[in-house]
Amino acid sequence: MMCRQIRTLLAAMAMLIFVAACSGTQVVDQWKAEGMSVRKPNRIAVIAVLPEALMRQAIEMDIVDMMKKEGANAVAGSKLPGLSGGIRGEIDTVKAEEALKQSNVDGVVVIFYSGAMVVDEYERSDYWMQHVGSGFTSYGWGSPSFTNVYTVRQGPGYADKNMAHYVESTYFDVAVGKPVWRIVTKSSNTEYFDTGAEIGAKIVAQMTGTGLI
Repeated sequence: MMCRQIRTLLAAMAMLIFVAACSGTQVVDQWKAEGMSVRKPNRIAVIAVLPEALMRQAIEMDIVDMMKKEGANAVAGSKLPGLSGGIRGEIDTVKAEEALKQSNVDGVVVIFYSGAMVVDEYERSDYWMQHVGSGFTSYGWGSPSFTNVYTVRQGPGYADKNMAHYVESTYFDVAVGKPVWRIVTKSSNTEYFDTGAEIGAKIVAQMTGTGLI
């Protein structure tokens, strides 16, 4: 009995080590404006383009808290007059830029969910694909395009799929009217990790690395 418990414990530990080694959040693409002098912003807003207001606010607040720990004067976009509530699919850039300037914001981090895809799988009979929502494949400053996202539901058999989720984050200089940098992150095995915190850490690292905070 004791040997069986030890084997079970060792198997669980091995699984955790395996998951930790092959998942989490990674930067898979990045871009930086060439020949553009970096201007340190006086106040930074974080805008997460999500249709659900509470989820948007929670993500923005987490990243703002991380920026503040680095000494940045940051604010959640959902807390600014004219920018509250959920954002479904696109940003009204004319309205947004006016609201940002009225709140003395001269730099903004914009976060788009770029969609999901299966990265590995193990399946047996009796499974089906179920539509779970829409993500984004590309965007301008305020207008992403949609793509459908599916997940696998299991029946009497079993199925195991690991989805990779992609998030695109851009820093936009409001005063100059141009993007400064962009990163695309890939997150997998999200049930084992605080994906929002990991993405926030990548954003903060990019901000500090480029001298913006």
